[in-house]
Amino acid sequence: MRETLTANLAWLFVLVPIIIGLSKIAVIDKSYYWFIVFLSIDFIYETISIFITNITYINIFQLIVNNIGLLVNFIIIFRWGYLKNNFKLKNIIIVGLIGLTILNLIIEPQNKIRVSWFFFICHPLSEIALLHFLTTLHKASISNKKRLSIILIILPIIITGTYYSVLQILMTFLYNTSTQSLFIKLYDIIIYINLANYICFSLAFIWAPKKEIYLDIPEKLDKSPITI
Repeated sequence: MRETLTANLAWLFVLVPIIIGLSKIAVIDKSYYWFIVFLSIDFIYETISIFITNITYINIFQLIVNNIGLLVNFIIIFRWGYLKNNFKLKNIIIVGLIGLTILNLIIEPQNKIRVSWFFFICHPLSEIALLHFLTTLHKASISNKKRLSIILIILPIIITGTYYSVLQILMTFLYNTSTQSLFIKLYDIIIYINLANYICFSLAFIWAPKKEIYLDIPEKLDKSPITI
């Protein structure tokens, strides 16, 4: 389903956390660089998709961007210490996502609006991994400021991803002319969810931990990794 003009204009607000992140790029921890990449990918996708009208190209472009975003999500939590002591599993996840993306592009028809088998498998697993990571923060040796910054990033991603996944799955089986107006309304809710997300992401960058060379003495706990 193509987004409305309102949704496309609302997406411009993602520039707010991007600009805040870039303005602090010299002092914030390097792990946050990947989150700037994540937001930039989404912004580029939404901007370019406005000008794409061919369904085949829309589906291919959306598949590639969504899967890259999924991969970056895992890189972000890996940089924050998730599966820190399981290097083999981290490599399996990264290689697996890349391989499944290529396989999906080869064998899946791209000439209709649908949710691929890749989506059904990988996105729910991604939300579970993010939720598991979030539940480990209470025992991490980090400052409350850093913990809050991470929560302000991960929790909105989980909420948005879960809502979007459920909506896409429902559309796959129930979308038709009689349900079209309902799904348009449900899809437009994402606009307001995203606006709330951008506020959270902006605050996350404001409270992001500094690089070690910029740390004040009270922030030295931020050097401790999150171990699972």
